[in-house]
Amino acid sequence: MNITNDEYWDLFDINRMIKLKHHRRGDVIPDGLYHLVVHSWIMDKSGMFLVSQRQKRRSYALKWERTGGSVLEGESSLSGAIREVKEELGIDLSGEISYFIKSEKRDKYHDFFDSWLFIVDKEKMHCVIDESEVK
Repeated sequence: MNITNDEYWDLFDINRMIKLKHHRRGDVIPDGLYHLVVHSWIMDKSGMFLVSQRQKRRSYALKWERTGGSVLEGESSLSGAIREVKEELGIDLSGEISYFIKSEKRDKYHDFFDSWLFIVDKEKMHCVIDESEVK
């Protein structure tokens, strides 16, 4: 367990092959390398989407968004998406129906931006939010 509370990422080349492990969040990402970011659409079986509102103390304050964040060192895209939703909304999506929507390489942010769709029963959408991230 990391006692310094630093967050570490894997870095990938343009072909999405791991090139550097244990890159600390906040350190400059070398040119030609990318970290992995995920966002999750959560939809109930009637087609209604769950979105969250960012805390006012965060960048893009009070904007509505789908839940997401950076994938941690050693995580897959899917496991990172599931963890982010659990951390921010208190919803456990493990074992739920999931679809990989797309991946976009964003040079501006040095990342691969993966989007996921989770289809869940409405009862599963009860949130216990992390008030440091979600309003």
